[in-house]
Amino acid sequence: MGHRTALLAVVAALCAACVPYPNAPDGDNSSLVGQAVTGAYAGLGQGGKVVSSQHFKLAAYGDDAQKDSDIAEADYTQLTQDIGMVTFLPLAPYKVVVYASQDEYLKKTGQPNWSIGVVASDGSGSIYTYASDRLPGTLSHLITQSVILEYLNQNLLDQQRWLLAGLETYEEFKTLNRRGIYDGFTALLSSQPIPLDQLENMYPPDERGYDVTLWFAESYGIVRWLIESGGKINFATFLSSVRDGKSFDEAVQSAYPGRWNSLQDVLSDWQRSLQ
Repeated sequence: MGHRTALLAVVAALCAACVPYPNAPDGDNSSLVGQAVTGAYAGLGQGGKVVSSQHFKLAAYGDDAQKDSDIAEADYTQLTQDIGMVTFLPLAPYKVVVYASQDEYLKKTGQPNWSIGVVASDGSGSIYTYASDRLPGTLSHLITQSVILEYLNQNLLDQQRWLLAGLETYEEFKTLNRRGIYDGFTALLSSQPIPLDQLENMYPPDERGYDVTLWFAESYGIVRWLIESGGKINFATFLSSVRDGKSFDEAVQSAYPGRWNSLQDVLSDWQRSLQ
């Protein structure tokens, strides 16, 4: 029971990262630090600093700003290398605010108390979270969401939610070295996985906690199999096909010719690998 409780807690945290919010700040450094912006969350207070890097404009307190900026860049590099998108160029640096604590984050964003971070829903990819021991993993999760949504032109279909969730989880767990967290579900997923039609049409916040855990576990497992067994470059082709409007089966056929002909083939192959 303890293991299941821990898994459910993880899922709650993961779901939190996907909660949308209104508009993100889009001005200069002052809009991120110490000044509220119309329609956006309040920035940092006294002691806030902004560090600009290749892919981010990150605001945090004191010396943490440079450290957190380095973490964000490391997370970004890991993601783009993992999914074969090293040549991807964001339209603009992603804005990130790292509050000092969960209390400051909740007060300034109004998010529910289980939330660990949020990505702007306005297409800017702006990220809000707070300092904690698991910040590298949280940023990895949120950065993955921002990058993939931009890559997909902010056009994520309902049936594609599992793909984004699987990628976010894959990158977060890899960063935190927690890749075995779903091992407790291996036997169940190898014998009775969620059917693809349910995987593509299930909306986790509307479901029971245990079902949500299974949904995340299967999404993560399929994505990990596509990347690590199918190859990073092939996965980049798969994502490109999805972005271009191809069905999952068509994307699989174009990315993994001669190995898999459909997403069901991928699921079945992954199942066998669990036995």
